Amino acid sequence: MLNTFDSGGGAARSAYRLHQGLLRKGVVSHFVSQYNKSTDPEIICGTGRIDKLIALLRPIADAIPVNLHPQRDKRKPFSTAYVPVAQRVRKAAVEADIIHLHWVTHGFVNIPFLTKARRPVVWTLHDSWPFTGGCHLPGECHRYRDACGFCPQLGSSREWDLTRLNWQRKMRAWKDSNMVVVAPSNWLAECARSSSLFLGHRVEVIPNGIDIEVFKPLDRSQCRNILNLPQNKNLILFGAMGALSDENKGFELLRQAVATLPKQVAGKENMLVVFGARPTQLPDLNVEVHFMGTMTDDIALSVLYASADVMVVPSKQENLPNTIMEAMACGTPVVAFHTGGIPDLIEHQHSGYLASAFDIEDLARGITCLIKENDHANTFRMRCRQKVEREFALDLVSSRYIELYSELVG
Repeated sequence: MLNTFDSGGGAARSAYRLHQGLLRKGVVSHFVSQYNKSTDPEIICGTGRIDKLIALLRPIADAIPVNLHPQRDKRKPFSTAYVPVAQRVRKAAVEADIIHLHWVTHGFVNIPFLTKARRPVVWTLHDSWPFTGGCHLPGECHRYRDACGFCPQLGSSREWDLTRLNWQRKMRAWKDSNMVVVAPSNWLAECARSSSLFLGHRVEVIPNGIDIEVFKPLDRSQCRNILNLPQNKNLILFGAMGALSDENKGFELLRQAVATLPKQVAGKENMLVVFGARPTQLPDLNVEVHFMGTMTDDIALSVLYASADVMVVPSKQENLPNTIMEAMACGTPVVAFHTGGIPDLIEHQHSGYLASAFDIEDLARGITCLIKENDHANTFRMRCRQKVEREFALDLVSSRYIELYSELVG
């Protein structure tokens, strides 16, 4: 298992959860990362001072080519992946029967690695980078279906720009690799299949998994007491890594939607609870805001999810958001835009609310609707939980990956 980070973001959390699920089923799984920020001593990562220094320099070196484009959109990530891989990565590749890639940019794994690996490769997509010329979130751009070039994120007016060069490097490496692509959502699978870089490659859909014994319904009143949250208010939950700073997470859209909500819904005042961001000065939202800070412990997160009346995920483009899956596993219905892989999780007005893409009025309507549905809260909570148990339980997801590994090794 190769992932740049061992904790933190959605890709790292999903990859590490799968690693744990495989271990429970007796698979000899090793997790190799560029950084070790968790408490797991089994993570394979450079621990010496030189290793740590090189790990810090890798993303800086990898960013040099894109930094030569001052007109680029600096809010959006872009990776070139030309920095040579570390010795521990090469060693792991030699010893492994299966190489399982996850999110491997930031100077961790370079493009020629797949050609040199000479092992069956499974690549779980956590964004679009593996099939683009360098961007992670292409938005409305579909130039990856051809050969990139004229990149809008780089502000490029040239056909043979950095994205076209990266596309050529990937094409040479990908075409001869023994690789199976796995997309966690049907939307990302269709994007991958339409890409010229994955032409002829097998693309499977296997969702991310979640430990349903950790994320589970809890007593709402007790959870609020534990977190010192009010019992007499509607708690609207929002959170992500970079919750306020990452434009893709859609806080500005949520801000506008919340500002239009009535002061009271179903006889109670509203409170917006935010995690994944530090307290900051916000414009008047017409609602009280409570910051929970950064939360990485799964048990604490499950208590927070279970305390909320509704979770809102206003992201502009997402694969299969962990926050939605985690909230639903805890029995908390979610409002989100009908975009990306989100419809794989939410069944409209059955276990949540899918608002029309980027329609602020519909997002506000969804929040109000689910709060008012408190009269039928037990039904909604049960439907959310059943959806996760049926499709996203870690045990089920791990078994599907084991079947794929066995097929490739056999």
